[in-house]
Amino acid sequence: MDADDITELFRDFGPVTVRRMFSGAGVHAEGMNFAFVVDGMIYLKTDAETAADFDREKLAAFTFRRKGGKEIVTSYRRMPDRCYDEPEEAAHWARGALGVARRAQMRKRPAAKRSAKKVAPNKRPVVKARTSKTSKKKTSAKMKSGAKRKSRLRSRL
Repeated sequence: MDADDITELFRDFGPVTVRRMFSGAGVHAEGMNFAFVVDGMIYLKTDAETAADFDREKLAAFTFRRKGGKEIVTSYRRMPDRCYDEPEEAAHWARGALGVARRAQMRKRPAAKRSAKKVAPNKRPVVKARTSKTSKKKTSAKMKSGAKRKSRLRSRL
Protein backbone atom coordinates (compact mmCIF):
# COMPACT_ATOMS: atom_id res chain seq x y z
CA MET A 1 0.00 0.00 0.00
CA ASP A 2 1.67 3.22 -1.15
CA ALA A 3 0.93 6.89 -0.40
CA ASP A 4 -1.41 7.24 -3.39
CA ASP A 5 -3.46 4.21 -2.26
CA ILE A 6 -3.78 5.66 1.26
CA THR A 7 -4.76 9.09 -0.05
CA GLU A 8 -7.38 7.50 -2.31
CA LEU A 9 -8.73 5.36 0.53
CA PHE A 10 -9.29 8.45 2.70
CA ARG A 11 -10.66 10.67 -0.11
CA ASP A 12 -14.11 10.87 1.56
CA PHE A 13 -12.43 11.83 4.83
CA GLY A 14 -10.50 14.76 3.38
CA PRO A 15 -6.92 15.65 2.55
CA VAL A 16 -4.27 13.52 4.24
CA THR A 17 -0.50 13.59 4.20
CA VAL A 18 1.47 10.35 4.19
CA ARG A 19 5.01 10.41 5.58
CA ARG A 20 7.56 7.63 5.92
CA MET A 21 7.86 6.43 9.48
CA PHE A 22 10.02 3.58 10.79
CA SER A 23 9.10 0.53 8.70
CA GLY A 24 5.85 2.01 7.43
CA ALA A 25 4.10 5.34 7.00
CA GLY A 26 2.27 7.84 9.19
CA VAL A 27 -1.06 9.29 8.06
CA HIS A 28 -1.67 12.92 9.04
CA ALA A 29 -4.57 15.37 8.81
CA GLU A 30 -4.62 18.92 10.16
CA GLY A 31 -0.96 18.43 11.11
CA MET A 32 -1.77 15.54 13.47
CA ASN A 33 -0.93 11.86 13.16
CA PHE A 34 -4.13 9.83 13.39
CA ALA A 35 -3.05 6.55 11.76
CA PHE A 36 -0.08 4.60 10.49
CA VAL A 37 0.51 1.80 8.04
CA VAL A 38 2.73 -1.22 8.70
CA ASP A 39 2.91 -4.28 6.45
CA GLY A 40 -0.07 -3.05 4.43
CA MET A 41 -2.34 -2.78 7.50
CA ILE A 42 -3.74 0.55 8.71
CA TYR A 43 -3.85 1.21 12.44
CA LEU A 44 -5.98 4.06 13.83
CA LYS A 45 -5.34 6.11 16.98
CA THR A 46 -7.66 5.19 19.86
CA ASP A 47 -8.45 6.29 23.39
CA ALA A 48 -10.97 5.42 26.11
CA GLU A 49 -13.80 7.05 24.15
CA THR A 50 -13.26 5.02 20.97
CA ALA A 51 -11.91 1.75 22.39
CA ALA A 52 -15.41 0.23 22.71
CA ASP A 53 -15.96 0.53 18.93
CA PHE A 54 -12.75 -1.38 18.28
CA ASP A 55 -13.59 -3.96 20.96
CA ARG A 56 -17.01 -4.63 19.35
CA GLU A 57 -15.24 -5.31 16.06
CA LYS A 58 -12.59 -7.45 17.82
CA LEU A 59 -9.79 -5.32 16.33
CA ALA A 60 -6.35 -5.92 17.73
CA ALA A 61 -4.01 -3.27 19.06
CA PHE A 62 -0.67 -2.73 17.37
CA THR A 63 2.04 -4.38 19.43
CA PHE A 64 5.79 -4.71 19.10
CA ARG A 65 8.65 -6.16 21.08
CA ARG A 66 11.52 -4.17 22.50
CA LYS A 67 15.08 -5.43 22.34
CA GLY A 68 14.77 -6.92 25.82
CA GLY A 69 11.74 -8.96 24.72
CA LYS A 70 9.11 -6.85 26.50
CA GLU A 71 5.89 -6.57 24.48
CA ILE A 72 4.54 -3.03 24.05
CA VAL A 73 0.83 -2.50 23.35
CA THR A 74 0.12 0.84 21.67
CA SER A 75 -3.01 2.99 21.52
CA TYR A 76 -3.38 2.22 17.80
CA ARG A 77 -5.89 -0.43 16.67
CA ARG A 78 -6.33 -2.16 13.35
CA MET A 79 -8.82 -0.59 10.95
CA PRO A 80 -11.75 -2.89 10.01
CA ASP A 81 -11.14 -4.85 6.79
CA ARG A 82 -14.37 -3.60 5.18
CA CYS A 83 -12.97 -0.03 5.24
CA TYR A 84 -10.44 -0.93 2.54
CA ASP A 85 -13.32 -1.39 0.07
CA GLU A 86 -15.64 1.32 1.39
CA PRO A 87 -14.10 4.82 1.51
CA GLU A 88 -17.17 6.21 3.32
CA GLU A 89 -16.64 3.68 6.12
CA ALA A 90 -12.91 4.46 6.19
CA ALA A 91 -13.79 8.16 6.51
CA HIS A 92 -16.07 7.42 9.47
CA TRP A 93 -13.33 5.54 11.34
CA ALA A 94 -10.71 8.14 10.38
CA ARG A 95 -12.86 10.95 11.83
CA GLY A 96 -12.94 9.10 15.14
CA ALA A 97 -9.17 8.64 15.08
CA LEU A 98 -8.62 12.32 14.25
CA GLY A 99 -10.86 13.21 17.20
CA VAL A 100 -8.57 11.13 19.41
CA ALA A 101 -5.54 12.98 18.06
CA ARG A 102 -7.21 16.35 18.75
CA ARG A 103 -8.06 15.36 22.34
CA ALA A 104 -4.50 14.16 22.90
CA GLN A 105 -3.13 17.45 21.60
CA MET A 106 -5.44 19.45 23.87
CA ARG A 107 -4.22 17.48 26.90
CA LYS A 108 -0.60 18.21 25.97
CA ARG A 109 -1.07 21.93 25.25
CA PRO A 110 -1.83 23.18 28.80
CA ALA A 111 1.18 21.31 30.20
CA ALA A 112 3.43 22.91 27.60
CA LYS A 113 2.12 26.38 28.50
CA ARG A 114 2.74 25.78 32.21
CA SER A 115 6.28 24.59 31.70
CA ALA A 116 7.01 27.51 29.38
CA LYS A 117 6.14 29.95 32.16
CA LYS A 118 8.60 28.28 34.54
CA VAL A 119 11.55 28.67 32.20
CA ALA A 120 13.54 31.80 32.99
CA PRO A 121 14.35 34.08 30.07
CA ASN A 122 17.88 33.81 28.76
CA LYS A 123 19.01 37.24 29.94
CA ARG A 124 22.01 38.42 31.87
CA PRO A 125 21.30 39.61 35.41
CA VAL A 126 21.26 43.33 35.96
CA VAL A 127 24.31 44.43 37.96
CA LYS A 128 24.06 47.60 39.97
CA ALA A 129 26.77 50.17 39.25
CA ARG A 130 29.24 50.85 42.02
CA THR A 131 29.45 54.42 43.23
CA SER A 132 32.82 54.72 44.94
CA LYS A 133 35.85 56.01 43.03
CA THR A 134 38.00 53.02 43.95
CA SER A 135 35.43 50.57 42.66
CA LYS A 136 35.27 52.52 39.36
CA LYS A 137 39.04 52.16 39.01
CA LYS A 138 38.84 48.42 39.72
CA THR A 139 36.00 48.00 37.23
CA SER A 140 37.84 49.84 34.47
CA ALA A 141 40.99 47.82 35.18
CA LYS A 142 38.96 44.59 34.93
CA MET A 143 37.46 45.76 31.65
CA LYS A 144 40.90 46.50 30.23
CA SER A 145 42.26 43.10 31.27
CA GLY A 146 39.18 41.42 29.78
CA ALA A 147 39.74 43.24 26.49
CA LYS A 148 43.38 42.13 26.51
CA ARG A 149 42.32 38.51 27.04
CA LYS A 150 39.84 38.69 24.14
CA SER A 151 42.45 40.14 21.80
CA ARG A 152 44.96 37.42 22.78
CA LEU A 153 42.34 34.73 22.11
CA ARG A 154 41.52 36.23 18.74
CA SER A 155 45.17 36.34 17.77
CA ARG A 156 45.53 32.63 18.57
CA LEU A 157 42.69 31.76 16.21
